[in-house]
Amino acid sequence: MQVVRGNVEGPITLEADTVLRGNVMGDVTVRPGCRLELRGNVMGDVVLEGNATARIKGNLMGDVVQAR
Repeated sequence: MQVVRGNVEGPITLEADTVLRGNVMGDVTVRPGCRLELRGNVMGDVVLEGNATARIKGNLMGDVVQAR
Protein backbone atom coordinates (compact mmCIF):
# COMPACT_ATOMS: atom_id res chain seq x y z
CA MET A 1 0.00 0.00 0.00
CA GLN A 2 1.43 3.37 -0.96
CA VAL A 3 1.40 6.36 1.41
CA VAL A 4 0.88 9.94 0.21
CA ARG A 5 2.05 12.73 2.57
CA GLY A 6 2.34 16.47 2.25
CA ASN A 7 0.38 18.93 0.11
CA VAL A 8 -0.78 17.75 -3.31
CA GLU A 9 -2.35 19.96 -5.97
CA GLY A 10 -5.30 18.02 -7.36
CA PRO A 11 -7.12 16.53 -8.98
CA ILE A 12 -5.31 13.19 -8.54
CA THR A 13 -6.07 9.62 -9.60
CA LEU A 14 -5.04 6.67 -7.45
CA GLU A 15 -4.02 3.53 -9.37
CA ALA A 16 -3.03 1.48 -6.26
CA ASP A 17 -4.16 0.98 -2.65
CA THR A 18 -3.28 4.22 -0.88
CA VAL A 19 -3.16 5.80 2.58
CA LEU A 20 -3.55 9.55 2.19
CA ARG A 21 -2.04 11.43 5.15
CA GLY A 22 -1.61 14.82 3.52
CA ASN A 23 -3.76 17.50 1.92
CA VAL A 24 -5.22 17.31 -1.58
CA MET A 25 -6.45 20.55 -3.13
CA GLY A 26 -8.97 19.01 -5.53
CA ASP A 27 -10.78 15.76 -6.31
CA VAL A 28 -9.39 12.29 -5.65
CA THR A 29 -10.41 9.51 -8.07
CA VAL A 30 -9.90 5.92 -6.93
CA ARG A 31 -9.59 3.43 -9.80
CA PRO A 32 -11.51 0.11 -9.82
CA GLY A 33 -10.20 -2.49 -7.37
CA CYS A 34 -8.22 0.05 -5.34
CA ARG A 35 -8.67 1.16 -1.73
CA LEU A 36 -8.25 4.62 -0.23
CA GLU A 37 -7.73 5.24 3.47
CA LEU A 38 -8.12 8.97 4.03
CA ARG A 39 -6.37 10.25 7.15
CA GLY A 40 -5.75 13.74 5.78
CA ASN A 41 -7.82 16.40 4.04
CA VAL A 42 -9.45 16.47 0.61
CA MET A 43 -10.71 19.84 -0.64
CA GLY A 44 -12.96 18.24 -3.24
CA ASP A 45 -14.82 15.01 -3.97
CA VAL A 46 -13.70 11.40 -3.61
CA VAL A 47 -14.80 9.55 -6.76
CA LEU A 48 -14.94 5.75 -6.52
CA GLU A 49 -14.79 3.93 -9.85
CA GLY A 50 -16.12 0.38 -10.20
CA ASN A 51 -15.55 -1.62 -7.02
CA ALA A 52 -13.13 0.88 -5.44
CA THR A 53 -13.54 1.50 -1.71
CA ALA A 54 -12.70 4.30 0.71
CA ARG A 55 -12.37 4.55 4.48
CA ILE A 56 -12.75 8.18 5.51
CA LYS A 57 -11.00 9.02 8.80
CA GLY A 58 -9.97 12.54 7.81
CA ASN A 59 -11.73 15.63 6.50
CA LEU A 60 -13.62 15.66 3.22
CA MET A 61 -14.90 19.01 1.95
CA GLY A 62 -16.86 17.47 -0.94
CA ASP A 63 -18.89 14.34 -1.55
CA VAL A 64 -18.21 10.64 -1.98
CA VAL A 65 -19.33 9.81 -5.52
CA GLN A 66 -19.80 6.27 -6.91
CA ALA A 67 -18.94 6.51 -10.62
CA ARG A 68 -20.28 3.88 -12.99
